[in-house]
Amino acid sequence: MKATKAGISTVFQSLIYMGADVNAKNNDNNALWLACFGNRYNLISLLLAAHIDINEQT
Repeated sequence: MKATKAGISTVFQSLIYMGADVNAKNNDNNALWLACFGNRYNLISLLLAAHIDINEQT
């Protein structure tokens, strides 16, 4: 989520490649919410390609 919030796509891609849980969330948000909130369209696309659960409510 930190890589998503910061918009660092290279770190983000590496984490996904290494098997990071794209559906992980903290108390308030998940990576998809952070990507949407930050207008990080490239990261939204990567999350969708990594099969993030788009029905997760935050």
